[in-house]
Amino acid sequence: MIRRPSETNVETVATVQVCAPAKVNLVLRVLGRRPDGYHEVWSLLQTVGLEDELTVRVRPGSSGLQVQCDDADLPTDGRNLVHRAAALVLERAGKSVGLEIRLRKRIPVSAGLGGGSSDAAATIAALNHVLGLGWSAGVMAQVG
Repeated sequence: MIRRPSETNVETVATVQVCAPAKVNLVLRVLGRRPDGYHEVWSLLQTVGLEDELTVRVRPGSSGLQVQCDDADLPTDGRNLVHRAAALVLERAGKSVGLEIRLRKRIPVSAGLGGGSSDAAATIAALNHVLGLGWSAGVMAQVG
């Protein structure tokens, strides 16, 4: 869910805050193997009352991607799913803007609550909004 959006024109300072809910699989079915070695799955998810919070800020006139996290044990470079998702969005959108992303971690790491994937999805949605990309849910799902 996107909260408190500010300017969406990347020529000005633009900031958006999003929540990334924890989730559990109620049903998970493995349907078959794809040609790339991964499996097609069908799942029924339920969010739970826990969420991470991301603040995404476009820095006009600068370049580079900076991820900060309040959990010092998490990497903030290309090993982090938020960083990977943001880099993919910028690449696919053909954008070269400076970004600062702050991750406030509330979902326990490696707890089976989907925190990393939820953070990545929230990053894609936030950048779609703040960069004015106009991507559909289907296009966003194909980013990563």
